[in-house]
Amino acid sequence: MSYTQLTRNFTAISPRSRISFVFQQDKGCFGLDDVSVRSVSAPITEVLQNNGFETGGFTAWTYCNATNSTGSSQVISSSTNVSCG
Repeated sequence: MSYTQLTRNFTAISPRSRISFVFQQDKGCFGLDDVSVRSVSAPITEVLQNNGFETGGFTAWTYCNATNSTGSSQVISSSTNVSCG
């Protein structure tokens, strides 16, 4: 499975800023992996817990289906288990 790496810079406006990811995929599938949040004052320190979803779940994340979509989602621990249909 190939991928495209996307990088975005975001400057928080407070110590408790919320970052949201919103996706729509009408055909096929997509994956989100290795999200990184770092402090400007300590750039080598990763702020997020479970930033690569290696626990196989949403530990330290909040899943939201605001539009009551009928699609499905899952968290898997390895890209070798991914299938799109």
